[in-house]
Amino acid sequence: AQGLDARCVVPELEIRDEYAYANLNNPEGHDSLVRRIDALMIDKQIRTAIEIKVSRADAGRETWAKIRPWKRVTHRFLYAVPAGLTDTSPVIDASIGIVWVHADGSIEWRRKCKINHVPEPLPPAWSSKTLPTAQRHTQSSSKDK
Repeated sequence: AQGLDARCVVPELEIRDEYAYANLNNPEGHDSLVRRIDALMIDKQIRTAIEIKVSRADAGRETWAKIRPWKRVTHRFLYAVPAGLTDTSPVIDASIGIVWVHADGSIEWRRKCKINHVPEPLPPAWSSKTLPTAQRHTQSSSKDK
């Protein structure tokens, strides 16, 4: 992600969890090693994984296995939830941040993220394709303002 100085958000990215065991007992066509995140924010080289949870049931389906590959490649990981939904992370991990999103669109930090100072590199395919596209989008968006 060299040269990516402005803030950008890339929605719905997937990553393969190469450290997971295997695709055991999965329905045909489902790859349990692929993990999706709702958004990846990059701000001055700091990568933040953002997972959105809209209900307690949604949060209850979260597992460590789902977030593990994202925690490895990002500096921060946070959950964005409707205001009042929860003050605690769906997955027990003191490094995960919680942001409440209010009905008016404002956000409130309920718990700050702890920084991972040595994240693994992003997959090479992202660096060469996805992130430069996001940078161009961010630069064109900032020119419109």
